[in-house]
Amino acid sequence: MTIPGSDHSAQPFDTKALVHVFEQLWKHSSDPFWICRPVDEDYELLMANDAAVRLDARQVPGNTVRSIVGYALAGDQLISGYHECMARGEAVTFEQRPVLNGSQRLFETLLVPVKDEAGTITHIWGMARDLTRFLVSQNALVHLNEQLEAKILQRTRELEEANHRLSELSLTDGLTGIANRRRFDAALAEEWSRSARTGSTLALIMLDIDHFKKYNDHYGHQQGDDCLRRVAEVLRSSARRQGDLVSRYGGEEFCMILPDTALPGAFEIAERLRREVENMDMPHVLSDVGRVTASMGVAASMPCKAMSPAELLRRADESLYQAKSEGRNCVRGAFSCVG
Repeated sequence: MTIPGSDHSAQPFDTKALVHVFEQLWKHSSDPFWICRPVDEDYELLMANDAAVRLDARQVPGNTVRSIVGYALAGDQLISGYHECMARGEAVTFEQRPVLNGSQRLFETLLVPVKDEAGTITHIWGMARDLTRFLVSQNALVHLNEQLEAKILQRTRELEEANHRLSELSLTDGLTGIANRRRFDAALAEEWSRSARTGSTLALIMLDIDHFKKYNDHYGHQQGDDCLRRVAEVLRSSARRQGDLVSRYGGEEFCMILPDTALPGAFEIAERLRREVENMDMPHVLSDVGRVTASMGVAASMPCKAMSPAELLRRADESLYQAKSEGRNCVRGAFSCVG
């Protein structure tokens, strides 16, 4: 006997020696070997090496493949491999992923048909190569990749949150926590455009803390900052509707944007704010009334193309100047819409 593809001038390989090699492989290989024969739609196990029995104690002569692998999907897939070997009449290779002793395993299974002189398949010789270590490595890589993706997702969310906080900070007054001038300018332009589209009225309140410089000089900057924060909180609590925006316009001046609000409604809100500031009852010995008060100017407009938000701001500022000129701690404004 010669080995296919070998040098024909070499000494022929003795059949007895080949059988010996096969016996040694059968006995000492760590890979499971078995021989079975077809019986109806099943396959009866005739022989199995020690490696096969160690893998699954049910792999003993007399048992059938179906009785060992069961009728679940994995069992059906294995049986189909045997059927394919019988139908094709040649060796087939496929993967198995059985669960043994509670753990998933991975095997590369080889089935070889054994034929008689007439070419009829009488037996099937099989072997399985344990590739579980590769499956473990693959699962570890998948797990590592999932962890990496989760970390990337987490970092992305953290970055988005940080960017959002940074954006909020860039639009928030650091002392009072309400919107700053930058946010006010953007919101006023946005609400102006919306009111122009919908034909609604937009109102604006400008507030100035009366004699604040005297207050700051007398009570100190720390008390002055606290006064600004408390006035800002009064404004914040009054912004009850979506779209209402309170902001620190600069120094001791604040603004409140009131969408869909006519002048009488804006006056009512401004007057309530004035009373609430006065009712804080914060002492101010350099004020004529002995406590912190505020003056307010109100303007309202139905925007049109010929106007800009600056016009509304100018009208509110003029009204504020009028309130301060007429004794402070009051609300002033034109009762006619501009535009």
